[in-house]
Amino acid sequence: MQPDFEVEFDAPAAPTIVLRDYQERQREQVHKAWADGFGRVLAEGATGTGKTSLFAVIASDIVAQGGKALIIVNRERLVNQAAARIRKETGMEVDVEMADQHASPEASIVVASVQTLMRINRLTGFADDHFAVVIADECHHSLAAGWLRILRYFGIGAETLSEDWKPPEIGEPCPTKAKILGVTATPDEDLGELFQFAIDPYLLLQAVSDGWLVKPTMKAMPLKIDLKGLRTGRTANGSDFKAEDVSAKLIPVIEALAIQIKELAHDRKTIAFTPSVECARLLAEAVTRQGLCGIFVSGECLDVDDKTEAFVASGRGTRVLPGIVDGLPTPTERRAAIAASDKPDLLILDPLWIHERINICEAYDLVTDKPEVKEKMKASGGEDLMESERQAERDLLAALAKEARKHARKTACTIDPLAMAVSLGAPTLAAYRPESKWEEAAPTAGQLDFIKRQGMKTDGITSKGLASKVIGILMTRLKSRLATPQQLDFLHRLGVSEQTASTLTMKEASETIDAIKNNRRLG
Repeated sequence: MQPDFEVEFDAPAAPTIVLRDYQERQREQVHKAWADGFGRVLAEGATGTGKTSLFAVIASDIVAQGGKALIIVNRERLVNQAAARIRKETGMEVDVEMADQHASPEASIVVASVQTLMRINRLTGFADDHFAVVIADECHHSLAAGWLRILRYFGIGAETLSEDWKPPEIGEPCPTKAKILGVTATPDEDLGELFQFAIDPYLLLQAVSDGWLVKPTMKAMPLKIDLKGLRTGRTANGSDFKAEDVSAKLIPVIEALAIQIKELAHDRKTIAFTPSVECARLLAEAVTRQGLCGIFVSGECLDVDDKTEAFVASGRGTRVLPGIVDGLPTPTERRAAIAASDKPDLLILDPLWIHERINICEAYDLVTDKPEVKEKMKASGGEDLMESERQAERDLLAALAKEARKHARKTACTIDPLAMAVSLGAPTLAAYRPESKWEEAAPTAGQLDFIKRQGMKTDGITSKGLASKVIGILMTRLKSRLATPQQLDFLHRLGVSEQTASTLTMKEASETIDAIKNNRRLG
C-alpha cells in the first residue's frame, strides 16, 4: 500500500537546527517507513536525546512538500512551550489550538493540547484531511480514548466518530489519510495495537556511549524497610504496592533517609520520589534539618512552577549540562567533557529492601529490559550501571556465541540468522523478544521469501517482528555492499575470525576466500 501523501526525502526542508547523526538516521527511517506504506510509525528515544527537535524537523519536511502538520501534546502547560521551541528550531510560524487559543486554518504547523482537541466541536473545526501528518508527543498515552479519537479522525477519517464505527482488526488493511508519528521514551507493548512500524530506538546505553547523556551510577543506602504485609493493587503503572501502605512503612525511616542523602548527595541537586504527599513533605523537612534546602512538590501545590524553577538549569537526570558537549565531534571527546564537568553522572540512591525480595522497578531497569542481563548485573553488584550492563551483555553474547558454535561446522547451504547475529555482534537480535501484538504476529510470506533468497534458513523466524529485524540487518549490509551471509558462513568455515569477516565488503570477502583457497592448494 502506497501512502496518499509521499515525502520526497531527497529534498527536505532546511530547518535552523542541525540534527545529530542518530537523529538524522531516525528522520530517514520515519520517512522511509511512510514511503513503504506504514502509515503509523513509532519512534522511541531516551529522555534527553532530542525527540522534540526530531519531530520538529520532520514536521518541517512535510510543510516543505506542501502539507500541514499537527502536533498533539498531553499536558496543556507544555503546549505553548513546545510551540515556541518548534518555532525557534524550524524558523516556521506555529499556531496553538488550546482553550481560548484557536489556530488559523492556514497555519503550517499547529500544536494542540489533547484535552482541547478531543472535544468534538474543536476536532471537527478541522476537516479530517486538513493535516498531512499528525505527531503524537508522549505517545505512550495514545491508546486513551481522547487520543484515539484525534488520531483516528485525522488518520482514518470522520466516519470514526460514528457510534457504530468499529476499528479494523490488527493486521487488516486500514485507509490512511494523515500519516501518524508517535514519539516516546517509555513505549508500552500495547502500542502495537495502534502503530504499524517501529524505527530503531535510540536508547540510554547508546546515548551515554556516544557522549550525549551522562551515565547513571548507583549507591545502595543502608536502610532497613520492612515490606511485610503490604498489599498490591492496580495503579497507573500496572500492579504495584498501595501508596498509603508504603507511606506508613517509610515514615519511620524518613530521618535516616535524610541523613543518607546528606552524606551521599549533599553537593548535588537531588530529586526523591515518594509514595505520598505526606512523605514528600516530611522528607523535605528532614533534609532541611540536616542543613540542606528541601522543598516538596505535588499536584496540589499552587506554586509548583516556582518550586521547580531551580531545577531547570540541571534538566532531567541524564541530561548533560548546557554547552558541555556542543561542537565536540567524537564520542571520546564528549565523554571526556562530561567526566570533567560539574555533572559527571546521574547518581541513583537505592535503599536496600532487606526483608523481602520483590519485583519492583529498579535502577537496573534504566539500562536493560532483559531479565537475564538484569540478573547478571544484580549479581555483580557494580555501582557503574553502564559498565555493569556492558559486562552482562558480553556474558550473554558469549553464551549465545558458544551455543551458535555448536552448529558452526555444519555444511548446510543455509545460515541460521540468529547465529549470524551473534557473529555480527548484534545481541539485541540474538536475544530478541516481541514487544507488541504486531511483532508477535506470524511472519509474512514476503518476509520469509526475502530471507530465504539471502541463503538463510527461516525455521527459527517465528514472528513478524523478528523477521523485520533480520531483514533490517540484511538490507543494511546490502546497501553498504558488505559480505553476504553465504560469504560470512564460508569465511567462518575457512577460519577467518568473525570480527574480521563481518567488516569485509563483498569484493574483499570474495578476494579473501580465493586467496585462502589458493594458499591451501599451493600448500
